[in-house]
Order: sequence, then C-alpha cells, then structure tokens
Amino acid sequence: MIKLFIPFLLISFFAFSVNAAPGNQSNPLMHDANKIIVPVGGNTWTINGGNITNNGLTQWESSATSVKTYIYLSQNGTLNLSINMKPGGKNLLKLTIQGVSKQVTVEGSLEKEFYVGKWEHVNKGYVIIELQGVSKTADSFGTVTTFGISGTSINIETAFVKDNIDNYFYWGRRGPSVHLKYNIPSSQITDFYSEIQVP
Repeated sequence: MIKLFIPFLLISFFAFSVNAAPGNQSNPLMHDANKIIVPVGGNTWTINGGNITNNGLTQWESSATSVKTYIYLSQNGTLNLSINMKPGGKNLLKLTIQGVSKQVTVEGSLEKEFYVGKWEHVNKGYVIIELQGVSKTADSFGTVTTFGISGTSINIETAFVKDNIDNYFYWGRRGPSVHLKYNIPSSQITDFYSEIQVP
C-alpha cells in the first residue's frame, strides 16, 4: 500500500510543479517525453516577406508576413509547441494550429527555446503551424531555426523533412514527386492506356 501511494504523490507533485509556472515560457519540462525537433529550413514557406534558408527564417521584419511550417500527423491528439529562435528584442508572436491561436512573448539577444502552449484537439493529417509577428521592439522579429513538438498526436509516423543530409531541405521545399511504375506482363502487348486526374 505504501509503495503505491508514495509514487502517486511524487507524480502528482511533479505535474503540479510543471504546470504551476505558466510565466516560464522557456521551460522544456512543459513538453512531453516524446518531443521531436522540426527544422524550419526544410518545412517552411513564407507569404509577404521573410526569407527561408537552410538555417531557418531570416529577414522577418513585417507583421504582414505569414510563416507556415508543415508536418504530417498520423493520429489525433494533443500537441505541445515550442519555438527555438533569437528574438533580438522583445517581441509578441502569434502561432495558429487548425484555427486555434496562442500568443507568446519572446525576448533576448541569444537563441533559446520558448514554450508556446498546448493544443488539446489536433486532427490527424497535414498540419500547418502558422507563425505571425504581432509587435516588436527591434527592426526584426528575430530569426527562427526550429520548432519543438510533443504530445499524444506525435508518434513514429509523424512526418516532415528531418535534416539536410543529401540536400533534403531543397527537395522537401521543392514539393513531393509521384512516380508510377508498372510491371509489364510476359504476354504480347498490343495496346496501352493510362490516365491520371489531379484535383
């Protein structure tokens, strides 16, 4: 009885300690144990400004810029999100996933991880992490290198371009390719017809 009761108290205390500090937005303990890193360089596109390089997002100066990072989830669930960046000033950012937005204040001259929040009900499929700048104290909103994701929606089948080995960032942002292959039967072929429709 005592052996079961003590771990329960420890787990309850640990969970309370982690959630009791909502102001600490760089606390990595707010992520679940299955946290993985999504590079901006190979998975992100911008609209109305900003520049994506292999190292991430740069030249992000306008609040009209929309930064969209794509991941694929094979199951529904929760999603914890953090952003790894160098703010350069004190900036307010807005991040949106499936229509639900959260804001985070980032500050400092060094690159660090800022915890954004937890999305409770994220549907499987292709998911867009949309980033926008709300206000800033410097000329730029900063540079962004990676996102951290964790939660019950994350598993081994979560898909995105994980690294730039063999120039994968270029191929990932260029777009997916579809290759069709047919096994030719041994019998004589007199006619062949193929059709593909792209919605």
